[in-house]
Amino acid sequence: MTNVDKSLQEQDKSRHVQVLSRNFLTIGQLIKGRDLVCIVPKLMSMILLLLKD
Repeated sequence: MTNVDKSLQEQDKSRHVQVLSRNFLTIGQLIKGRDLVCIVPKLMSMILLLLKD
């Protein structure tokens, strides 16, 4: 069980993986317009915020 899963379990939640990508830079386009949450390292989240449209 990952730290993400443990944290979600503590909140009585779970995750259901719907999209996978080996390239973090494609994440924004993969989840754009969808009701999804993306789990990435903190530094990557900051980069994605800078690159967003």
